[in-house]
Amino acid sequence: MQVGFIGLGRMGSAMAANLLAAGHALTVYNRTAAKPEPLVSQGAHLAKTPGEAAQGAVAITMLADDHAVEDAVLGRDGILTALAPGAIHLSMSTISVALAERLAQYLDLLTNTLFGAPVYKTYGALIAEERYHPAGFKAELGYKDVRLALSAAQGLEVPMPLASLIADRFLALLAARGSDLDWSALALIAKRDAGGETPLGPSE
Repeated sequence: MQVGFIGLGRMGSAMAANLLAAGHALTVYNRTAAKPEPLVSQGAHLAKTPGEAAQGAVAITMLADDHAVEDAVLGRDGILTALAPGAIHLSMSTISVALAERLAQYLDLLTNTLFGAPVYKTYGALIAEERYHPAGFKAELGYKDVRLALSAAQGLEVPMPLASLIADRFLALLAARGSDLDWSALALIAKRDAGGETPLGPSE
């Protein structure tokens, strides 16, 4: 897979090295010119801009703060200028709520231009409008599928911490009588836990 990696600090360099070792075609970018050199010596391609690094199937950013993320994603020659239809941007940075709100779902851009993928159009709208019934895929079925994945992982002795978290969120939704809602109603659990008003019962 063609992967771009933007941000080669201590964590980013290690993550990029793992991708390269796994056999992915890696293009890297970092503002400090010396940081990419070890990866380039191992076969990575050096990009001159974040956008140049984001021309493959996946672009990953591992950056220090809001300013760096904004610059890499929205700036001149940034990621959004280069992502191809169907490409994925994975932001691995911890960012502020304000920036998250500024970046959230970019719904018109994501659904009406080159990002017209069903996952944005369908689930983004369902969550934004809280339209969870009738269900396209019931929460109880989502819970079943996650449990099957966890069972397979346990048999292989492979930890799946995020899957375990999702299973717990599904269980909370089922306990709140949400089994017949669409699985995207997991967003209601997050909203309830943050103190927002929802049709669900109180958290235990």
